[in-house]
Parts: sequence; structure tokens; C-alpha cells
Amino acid sequence: MPRTSTWYPIELPLRYESITRPLLEGRGYTVALNSRIVLFCSDQDLSVGLRVRVVISWPAKLADGTALSLSVVGRVERSESRQIEIAVCRHEFHTRSGEYAGDLTGRAQSLA
Repeated sequence: MPRTSTWYPIELPLRYESITRPLLEGRGYTVALNSRIVLFCSDQDLSVGLRVRVVISWPAKLADGTALSLSVVGRVERSESRQIEIAVCRHEFHTRSGEYAGDLTGRAQSLA
């Protein structure tokens, strides 16, 4: 696990897309996170320095049952053997539609 403060080991499905060239997108799952770093396993290696948006299927729901996603924008700091570490630049929670929630029910088959 990477260096820094308190880590929260949690496995949650995610999807990502680059916001700089080369334009990439894919799927994966979190390994651990904290307020500054997200560590995840990906379906491909990503170049160090690439800016990405990662959307994590968050396990908690609002009081009315609405599903949430955590959207993180950051920079790839490390990428090795499909394990990616991104430094968080900003993050925010969003409500999630039903089809998105059903689409991210576990690890992507291509990662196995």
C-alpha cells in the first residue's frame, strides 16, 4: 500500500476516463483510499502524469435510498502491473442513476 496517512482499504467498482490525451477509458476497482490518494486496480496500465476522472460506486445511500457515486479528478502518480495510484485534485459526490448502479456490481470480468 502506498505511503501517507490513514488508509481505508475498500473494494468498490469504478470506471475512469482520461481528461487529457491520450483519451482512454476503462473499469476497475478500488484497493484503498484516503483524502489525498486513490489506489485502484485497472483493466490497463495508465501513464504517469495522465489526468483522469474516476467515478466510484459508493456503498452508502441517501436517506431516501438514492445511490451515490464519488467522482475524483486527479493525476496518475504511479502505474505498475495495472495497479494505479492517483493524487486527488478534487472530489465530489453525485447521485447515481439506476442503470449505472446495476452496471457496477463487482469487479470487471476482464480484470480476473
